[in-house]
Amino acid sequence: MKAIKPIFVLIICLGVSVFAVSAQATDHLLVYAGSASQPPAEEAVKAFEEETGIRVDVVFGGSGTVLSQMKLAKQGDLYFPGSSDFMIKAKRDGDVFPETETIIVYLVSAINVQKGNPHNIHSLKDLTRPGLRVAIANPESVCVGTYAVEIVEQNFTPEEKAAFKANLANYTGSCSKTATAISLKQADAVIGWRVFEHWDPERLLRSWYFMAV
Repeated sequence: MKAIKPIFVLIICLGVSVFAVSAQATDHLLVYAGSASQPPAEEAVKAFEEETGIRVDVVFGGSGTVLSQMKLAKQGDLYFPGSSDFMIKAKRDGDVFPETETIIVYLVSAINVQKGNPHNIHSLKDLTRPGLRVAIANPESVCVGTYAVEIVEQNFTPEEKAAFKANLANYTGSCSKTATAISLKQADAVIGWRVFEHWDPERLLRSWYFMAV
C-alpha cells in the first residue's frame, strides 16, 4: 500500500499582545496559547518561573478561541497560536505587535488512531470507509481543524468528501480535545498533529501516515 508523503508542514508563531504589561513591573505574565503547545509550554513555563521568579499564567484553548478571549479581556503579554493563520488575523486586527512575531517550531499533520490501529487505517482514503467514526477540530476556532478541512478539500473527490462527511462523529473544541477523542475512543481516527502520539503513548494514541496536499 502506498504511504502518504510527509510534506504537509505547519508553522507555530509567537507574538506579543498589544495589551502587554511589563513583567518587570508586575512579576507576572499572561499568555494565550493554542493547546497544541500545552505539554512543552507547561514545561517551559515551569523552567521560566524557576529561573526568573516571574509567575506565568497560561490560557490554553483553540487558537481562535483564545484570541477572542484576549481581545475581550484587553490584557495579556504573549499570544502563541497553533498556526500562522491566526497570527495573521491577530496582526491584521492590531491585537499583537507585528515586529515581535517569532517562529518557534513546526507542526506536521497526521492521521491519529488508537494504539495498535484496530481499524486498519493506513491512508487518507481509509477515512471514507462506511461506518468509521472520524473527528476533526472545529475549523472556525482551532487551527488543526482548519487544516483538516484544507486536506480534505485538496485530496478527496466530491464522492469521497460526502463519504468523509458521513463519517464525521464530532467537531472538537481544541487540539487537546482532538487527541482525547482517540484516547477515550470517541472516534476511530482524527486528523491531528503527529505530536499527539507523544501525549498518550501508554494508553491509546499513536500517529500514522502524514497528510499530503
